[in-house]
This record gives sequence, structure tokens and C-alpha cells, in this order.
Amino acid sequence: MGRRPSLQGFGPRRRRPWLALVLFLVAILISGFYLLDLLIAAPLRAEAEAQVKRLATEIVHRSVLEEMERFGQGNLVKVYKDGEGRPVLMEPDVVALDKLQSRVALTVNRRLEELKIKKVTVPLGTITRITWLAAWGPGIKVEVWPTGAVKTEIKNEVKTAGINQTRHVISLMVETQLQIVVPPFTDRTVPVHTEVLLTNLMVVGPVPQFYGDFGFRNDRTGP
Repeated sequence: MGRRPSLQGFGPRRRRPWLALVLFLVAILISGFYLLDLLIAAPLRAEAEAQVKRLATEIVHRSVLEEMERFGQGNLVKVYKDGEGRPVLMEPDVVALDKLQSRVALTVNRRLEELKIKKVTVPLGTITRITWLAAWGPGIKVEVWPTGAVKTEIKNEVKTAGINQTRHVISLMVETQLQIVVPPFTDRTVPVHTEVLLTNLMVVGPVPQFYGDFGFRNDRTGP
């Protein structure tokens, strides 16, 4: 009698329990990373962003104040008066404002570059999201990298401040972007927008004429 043909190739395939185990472990690993990011990385990023924005805002205000001491608040706007001493024409000193913008942008850029060396420290207690524990624990170093140009723009407003009173306000808008790197290797771009008051002139009497284009911008990436 001849041998019976083998039917092994036609029967049901054996299940592979190791494949299901691998998929289960991968799912557990992904869930673990998600929870790690949600419970630890997210609070650290939020605190790092807040600290970086505070530092950048302080740098901008300090830079503007230092440069304003050189130029003087009264030297940014020229006021022309009539024979009776009443202001009839006001115009910006475009040259002085342009120099101020340039110097502020360069100073801010230089000081932001220094943050790369100093870095920012975020207490580990921040992840608890409990106020009285936020300052506890070892500090986590966060790297800060300036990205793009430091942009400045003059903003001009003329407002009615009462009967026969006009307020002339000139502000400097400063904007830039910083990139923060929070362990483990999580980076995020932080936009910084700051407005600093330059002049706030009160004119009493008939509204004078205002002359000049205040809408000029100035972008600086470095010296």
C-alpha cells in the first residue's frame, strides 16, 4: 500500500501567541509614553514657556529703558509752537526713532543669545501642579535658542483725553521667537510679543497737526 498524502499544508495554521504579546507590549509602551508626556513633560514645558516669556519681556523692557536714557524721551517728538506758546505741529524725529529701534533690536538680540549659555532651570516639583510644591525638587535645565529676527515697529496713537486735551502716545512693539528644549528632547517654539511705552505727551488746547509716518519697521538678527 502506498503512503497517504500529507495534509499538513492544508490544515488550519497554528496561532502565533508571541505576535499578540508583542503588539500588546507596544501598545503598553505607547500608552506609557503618552502618560509620561501628559503628567511630566507637559507641566515642564508650560513652566519653561512661562519663564522664557518672562525673561524675554524683562530683557526687552530693560533694553528699551537703557536706550531711552541715551536718547531722552523729549527728543523723539518735535513740537512746534505759535507765538503764544501753543503747540500747532508735532512730528516724530524719524532719525532718532530709527536709531532707537536699531539699538534696541541689537541689544535684545545679544541678550537673548546669552540665554543659551545661562539656560533656564525648572524645578521638578512643577509636575505636581501644586503651588506650594512647585519650587521643590532638583532643577531641570532647559535650553533656549533664539530663532529668527528681532522685529521692532513704532506704534502711534492720538487720543482725546478730555475737553481741549489730546494725548499723543508712541510705543515700540518688539517681537521675536525662542525655541526651548525640554528633556527628554522635546522642543517648542515660544513667540514673544512686547509693547513698551516711549512717549506719552499731553497737549492742552486746540488739537495740533500731527505729521509723519509712524508705521516703519526694523528687523535685526544681530550685529
